[in-house]
Amino acid sequence: MLTLTCPYCGISAEETELHPGGEAHLTRVGPQ
Repeated sequence: MLTLTCPYCGISAEETELHPGGEAHLTRVGPQ
């Protein structure tokens, strides 16, 4: 298994514990 570090929050977790943000072609509403 790979141990990855989240670029946003800095936590280290195994690859199976992290979830992708979803489909790249969908527009998401975020902070303005």
